[in-house]
Amino acid sequence: MSQPHVATTAARARRATQRDFVDSGFAILADSGHRGLTIHGLCRHVGVSTGSFYHHFANWDHFVAALLAQWEGDQERQMNAAAAADSQLRRIEIARDLAS
Repeated sequence: MSQPHVATTAARARRATQRDFVDSGFAILADSGHRGLTIHGLCRHVGVSTGSFYHHFANWDHFVAALLAQWEGDQERQMNAAAAADSQLRRIEIARDLAS
């Protein structure tokens, strides 16, 4: 019975991407705050082993840098969308979303 579980975990590990870890990091931060964000919890959320984490990230700092880079990129895209919005109301809506 343990064989299918191992195969399933291995298949998930092969499919897991850096983006999966980053997205899970944001989800954990939203649910549990920074104290809830650990390598073990992150891997559990993604559904992979800690070895998979280290396959994608050299260390915790590398993961945090990827998380912050994604957040910064998302913020920049939203700011650009606000600047390009054709109405003041839409710019305010985007700014509100950025603040929340």
